[in-house]
Amino acid sequence: MRPVVWVGPVFEPTGYADEVRGMVAALEADRVPVSLRSSTSDARGFRETLSADHLAALTRCVERPVPGPFIQVQHATIDSFAPSHEESVYSVGRSMFETDGLPGHWVAGANALDELWVTGDFNAQTFRDAGVRVPMHVIPGGIDSQLFHPDGAPYAVPGVRGTVFLSVFEWRLRKGWDVLLRAWAEAFSPDDDVTLVIRAYPIGNVDGRRNADILNERIDHFLAEACGRRRSDVARIVLIGERVPARDLPALYRMADGFVLPTRGEGWGRPFMESMACGVPVIATNWSAHLAFLNADNGYLIDVDGLVPADATEVSVYAGQRWADPSASHLSALFRRVHADRAEARALGARARQDMVTEWPWSRVGAAIGARLKDIGRTVDAMSAPAGRATATEASTAGVIVEGGSGNTRRRHSNASEWLFALQQRGNVPYAWRTDEQGVRPSWSSPAIEAWRHLRRTLPAVAVHVTILDETALVTRPCTPSQGTWVIDTGSVVTDRVPPCLVTSLRDRADIVVVPHDMARAAVLAIGVDPARIVVLPAAVDASQFTPTGAKYGRPATAATRFLVIGGDRPHRALARVVSTYDRAFTASDDVLLHLVLPSRREGDLSAWSARLMSDVSAGRRHPNLPALWVDSSPIAYDEMPSLYRSSDVLLHVGTATGRGRTLREAMACGVPVIATDDDLSRQIVGTDAGWRVPPFADTSAAAGAWHSTLINAMQMATDVSERGKRARAAHARSQTFITVGASRRAMAEALTHWGTLTPRALRADTPSATTSRFALQSPRSLVILAHADWHNGTSPAIARAFAGACSTDDDVTLAICLDPAQGVSAEDATDRLRAAMQLAGGSDAQWPDMLLIEDPLDSDTLHRLRASADIVVAVRDPAAAAAARAAGCAVIDSLLPSAWHAAIAHQYPRELSSRLSA
Repeated sequence: MRPVVWVGPVFEPTGYADEVRGMVAALEADRVPVSLRSSTSDARGFRETLSADHLAALTRCVERPVPGPFIQVQHATIDSFAPSHEESVYSVGRSMFETDGLPGHWVAGANALDELWVTGDFNAQTFRDAGVRVPMHVIPGGIDSQLFHPDGAPYAVPGVRGTVFLSVFEWRLRKGWDVLLRAWAEAFSPDDDVTLVIRAYPIGNVDGRRNADILNERIDHFLAEACGRRRSDVARIVLIGERVPARDLPALYRMADGFVLPTRGEGWGRPFMESMACGVPVIATNWSAHLAFLNADNGYLIDVDGLVPADATEVSVYAGQRWADPSASHLSALFRRVHADRAEARALGARARQDMVTEWPWSRVGAAIGARLKDIGRTVDAMSAPAGRATATEASTAGVIVEGGSGNTRRRHSNASEWLFALQQRGNVPYAWRTDEQGVRPSWSSPAIEAWRHLRRTLPAVAVHVTILDETALVTRPCTPSQGTWVIDTGSVVTDRVPPCLVTSLRDRADIVVVPHDMARAAVLAIGVDPARIVVLPAAVDASQFTPTGAKYGRPATAATRFLVIGGDRPHRALARVVSTYDRAFTASDDVLLHLVLPSRREGDLSAWSARLMSDVSAGRRHPNLPALWVDSSPIAYDEMPSLYRSSDVLLHVGTATGRGRTLREAMACGVPVIATDDDLSRQIVGTDAGWRVPPFADTSAAAGAWHSTLINAMQMATDVSERGKRARAAHARSQTFITVGASRRAMAEALTHWGTLTPRALRADTPSATTSRFALQSPRSLVILAHADWHNGTSPAIARAFAGACSTDDDVTLAICLDPAQGVSAEDATDRLRAAMQLAGGSDAQWPDMLLIEDPLDSDTLHRLRASADIVVAVRDPAAAAAARAAGCAVIDSLLPSAWHAAIAHQYPRELSSRLSA
């Protein structure tokens, strides 16, 4: 079995910590060694409450080293799970929840695991309904019936008398303390021979010295306000405010005739199990996880008056969830029943004790965990087999390389992921993924695991090379692949214009250019790309995930209108101006909220402005008259996006460009209207009825003023609930016409099949026809060298410098350099760059060789004519241009070395040129 590292709370008096201690001890007893790592600080003085033997065993586990790659078990609430350790070969989460659902932002955390261990069928169902898709296994809790048993002295509690009821809990509404006090006040009078003993502590005040004072005040206040009684008007209530040592808990339960907790929901219910093991009958709510071991045959079940919205005042993650509404009147009746029939209660307690001994020992839990760990080991061995070994069919088939995209497989909306999923859907074709941005391994059950296993896979032959452009393409051009049809997916890099440094790659080198919409298609057409080589691939929507119904994200909506802004603080998003306009549109008295979801600082995507805004908001430094604003810097996973949209009323997506339009489509599919930039794409997606449009932001005073006015008007209109609802319905209706992920991937798979049959430009004869006329050069010399290269990566000036190193003004040679206006370089700027390059080459102006700058716009026909006019073509690191030049009958210089230039020129112009050239 592989080593096991167990991470969770250890030395604190919580249910999670108690489970950690019990499960680790059970595994150790079953000879499964565990390296235990505490995820929290010790509670003050808690170690001293453990027995010496128990503490020593836990300490050995904490100090045990980890021998190599391991199975990692994280045992806590899902929102506290950390990314899998780099040496973890399998990631397990152990968690639970107490409502009928799961917070939306917990779902993605669960789905990032390899599997999840839940306490029982209750959480298995609620988690699955909430959207958890990773495998779940039921691993119940257990009880040490040798520690918790009926025999022994009871805990001494001064002031108790008669029938004693015990309740142990943290003072939260979920625990039903209000139901407990109300039922107690109704059940008995001060003359009844009964006592209610409460061991409780305020939230987060486990070690506080004033627990009893704080809670006695709360009890007195509740009895007076909610029940109309003074403390002296009800039966005796005794409060234990100090901590009861863990070793004394069995004695605490033994002092009671009944244990009661009218909880509104439990993830397991550890105190119930401990009471039952001590032979003490339990009164518990008839709902949630504890019903796995508690039933009408071994306890008293409180009727439930249905499910009601959970209160999120104390715990924000309960927002949008439901829990039980236990009946106070039925609890009163059960109190009286136990008091009146102590013999029945003792018999029920004895039955409960027997069930704990036979059905719920820690040894059985340990055996279940051990068996699961062995299965995990077998799974890891099978899944870790390298994907690089091609099948017989694949070995004879040229494959596909997908280059680029994010290595963070939680971002499943990236274009790279979509191409990889399309390849998986296509099947029987070898493929590999190349990316420089690394990320965590996805869960073994995730569809993304196959893509991750194909990282850096070696292919015997390449039919198609797909390059995914990201923002680095705005300043550097992608490298031309050496094999296969070259497909460039422009993503959101190309919107209404082509970045200058991409012109030559898209127009002259790529075999296929994929764009996200018609506006981008027009932009690449404008630089001279052949229409036959352009493919429009719109952003697709996963209709199974992006729906109006389902979990909501994070904190509850605290305003009547909640605006959502997603994304990094980049210039085209105009976030600072959006916030400024929001502050002008509303005041603190307006029932609105702006929720900004920005990347975390770890992603390095925060400007100074957004960092300052986050700091001001967290420190409460915004002016009190300004409207409410949240800044959320938690990383948002793909699985969380639907819940994030659903938590909002309006999406704000304004600035200078719409991008691919994916965010608009996903929000609308969730029934959220949008305020979007008014461009061709948003008109197509949003139309006139699914939201509001504002003009693209411009820096001129008049345009900026109009933009602010239009955005203010749109935001204020969006606060009208009726109008917003009408547009939300229209948004969802329009979303039904969007291309789905399934249809998009099928189209991508078919396209890859077709592209694999094409002859790449680097190999085919991309030549002019026999009647192609020559380009009319201005006074060229006898030998013409043509250079058409990238001005944005320094290639053109480097070619000029190499030319000056090989020739002088005496040589009968002209270097014709294409300016290529589509690259966005002016003639003046180009001349300055060439002059600087020549100066680096040395020599005076009089010694510089003849150069000619061609300022004409370039298209395919013009390039053919230029090659027909040239003797030599310079094609440095550009096999496609070299192949086209040779097909046109031109010699090729493919290096910047002087020897290459001398050889090419001498071969084309053998007569003596000059002493320098002939040398």
